Amino acid sequence: MKTIDSIKDVRQVIDSYIAGTKTGNVKRLKEVFHGDAIMSGNLMGNIMVCSTTTPFFKDIEGETAPAEYDAQITSIVVDGNIASATLIEKGLKSTGFINHFHLVKIEGTWKIVSKLFISDQH
Repeated sequence: MKTIDSIKDVRQVIDSYIAGTKTGNVKRLKEVFHGDAIMSGNLMGNIMVCSTTTPFFKDIEGETAPAEYDAQITSIVVDGNIASATLIEKGLKSTGFINHFHLVKIEGTWKIVSKLFISDQH
């Protein structure tokens, strides 16, 4: 049942990401991201982002998401010590996001090493 346990562990990391994002708790977010993690994606249909997590942390810090914020994990795939997860968010920063996370299990702990995202204003 190693895979089932690993899926649960990855889900817990993504749930922590959701909680940190929802509450603006950067300390919690830093716990789930690897220190060298990267974030890439497309904002508002025309702004390409490719950076460290620092801009995301600065944007989220101390801001509580609105009551209509909702997030749903739509997939988790685990292959040994690597995993991917997809998360759909709505009502965050006046938009929605589709996030694709890559995770690596490092010294027994799952960490997000990359986030690829697209925002949707619909």
